Amino acid sequence: MKPKIDLPRKFKSVWQNERVYLKVPKEFCIYPTNKNHVGCNAKVKKTFEYFYWINKLIFEHECLLHLDFSDLVHMGRAASVVLFAEITKAQLVTQNEDVVIFTLPDNDSVKNMFRRTDFQKAISPGGYRKLVNLFEENNHYQSGTEPTKFFVSTLLGLVEQGIRFSKPEIKLFSRGIQEAMLNVLHHAYEGEIKESICNRWWQCSYYDDENKILIFIIYDNGKGIPLSIQEIVPQSMDDGEKIEYVMKSGISRMTNDIKRGTGYDDILKLIDISDKSKLLVYSGKGIYYLDKAAKISKCGVHQQSVNGTLIEWQIPYE
Repeated sequence: MKPKIDLPRKFKSVWQNERVYLKVPKEFCIYPTNKNHVGCNAKVKKTFEYFYWINKLIFEHECLLHLDFSDLVHMGRAASVVLFAEITKAQLVTQNEDVVIFTLPDNDSVKNMFRRTDFQKAISPGGYRKLVNLFEENNHYQSGTEPTKFFVSTLLGLVEQGIRFSKPEIKLFSRGIQEAMLNVLHHAYEGEIKESICNRWWQCSYYDDENKILIFIIYDNGKGIPLSIQEIVPQSMDDGEKIEYVMKSGISRMTNDIKRGTGYDDILKLIDISDKSKLLVYSGKGIYYLDKAAKISKCGVHQQSVNGTLIEWQIPYE
């Protein structure tokens, strides 16, 4: 029996073959409109709303979904990681490997991107075994809970793509990436969390050969930076200002642990690999953006929450 739900019309939602059909927006992206403005826009708002409905329909109404990418003409890398997380989280929590099925894009370029970057494989029906396969194959999209193990897989995947770090570069890369993973274990998940996703993050490591940029993104579905540090920052700060404060200060909630507290410094230092690197951090409703080449450092807020923390590094590499 179909539950009584007011389906979102903007996504052309209908019941189809015992599933809720959701049309993916033509532009699926959560990036700022431009580097001088980090607030929300219509495209970003619609993408966040799509994530909201995926969660609501699966976890509140226990629906099966059919995501239709046929009209998609652009998908931002960060949005793809969050979608990878939403789909695999649903597969793990419901223990239904095909709780979400999808239709591929009609656009040949976008369809090829799905296949070339492993995104199609990452969001395909599956459960734990699928995630293990992604790890064993050093795929671009992965999800794990063990920092050392997944850092090695990440590095091997980049080497397979032709990346050859110098010793100073590999030190910065190692410290930054592993610290981001460790932050998930130490800070992200508290309270009642489903065992299947506790301490889990989702990531994408990819070398864009056309633009000569190394991209690494890590996302967790935890409480977020603003909430985890709320007791040690002024309450007048919005979520964006809290992220900026913690990134610039290099502080940690674990202020009494001498071995902790420099994690955000390591995350920031990763962009020192290139003087043209960029860093993007989403957490809660906040966003922080750093562009070394343009000497821009900005923070802002969105109307919707990213429901966790997403960190993206863009590092030119030739």
